[in-house]
Amino acid sequence: MCFVINKNMIDSNLIISDDGKTLCGIRDPKTTTVSIPNTITCIGKRAFNECALSLISVDIPNSVTSIEDFAFIRCISLQSITIPNSVKKIGCYTFSQCNSLQTINIPRSVTTIVFNPFDCCSSLSSITVDSQNCNYESVDGVLFEKGKKKIVAAPSGKNIRSFCIPDSVTCIGEDSFRGCEKLLSVNIPKTVTSIGNGAFSDCYSLLSVDIPESVTTIEGGTFYACHSLQRVSIPNSVTSIGRNPFHLCGFNSITIPESVKSIGDYAFLHCESLKAIHIRIKNPNILKIGISIFSIEAEDSCVLFVPSDSLREYRNHPIFSKFRNIEIE
Repeated sequence: MCFVINKNMIDSNLIISDDGKTLCGIRDPKTTTVSIPNTITCIGKRAFNECALSLISVDIPNSVTSIEDFAFIRCISLQSITIPNSVKKIGCYTFSQCNSLQTINIPRSVTTIVFNPFDCCSSLSSITVDSQNCNYESVDGVLFEKGKKKIVAAPSGKNIRSFCIPDSVTCIGEDSFRGCEKLLSVNIPKTVTSIGNGAFSDCYSLLSVDIPESVTTIEGGTFYACHSLQRVSIPNSVTSIGRNPFHLCGFNSITIPESVKSIGDYAFLHCESLKAIHIRIKNPNILKIGISIFSIEAEDSCVLFVPSDSLREYRNHPIFSKFRNIEIE
């Protein structure tokens, strides 16, 4: 942990752990260039947080084996970076929101990428991988685990209007498409069984999504802030809807299938265009419900459509009874 400043520091602008192995931070917030000494093996969490607005370039030596979570987050002026062939681990959100970064290459040494370290990099058009890397590969600039069973990261700056996920994919990784603002549509094949937290969050232009019947859980934040999302199809295979997966979405109608057993906090909160909610669950009393799954405005203006033999149960339910308009299908 980075609590002690090494007294034998090579560069007085660098904050280094007492054992001399971890770069913990930068003193001067106006720093534009950094040359990391070859005694450093780890770039610590939020190491460049202090100079995030000014940093333009950094030289990482071959001694570094790990770049930790948030290390370069919001370094908005960082134009390029070379990850040396010594790095084994890249943490989560490592280069998140580095909006000047255009390309990045994953060297053959990398064995672990926690999850999308390049989310919301608005200028990033391509992620490439050394052909000798045994764990990751790139297809048309999109980062996959080797064998293309899992999507790790789609570059936010790539001009992706429509994306067809390969049939080899079983998992869409956490935050993998986050911030892909140009994405209009995505085709998810039936091979996909898992869609990670925040996978399509902040995809502001995404218009419609069909979730395949192979998926049983909609994780937290999956489609968070997809303002243009006009239609989403939740299949009858889904048993759990997580925390805020559709928060701030743009659809005017949603159908919750009978298979759903739980709905997490803020699941459909602030969906301002929402006018109709079709819920197929016959007994709402067995449904596990989080807090504020719908906004007060929705309770006032939306029509809640329920099964024909369940009207009384919904009108007496502690949550659904708040809707002013409850009708049978």
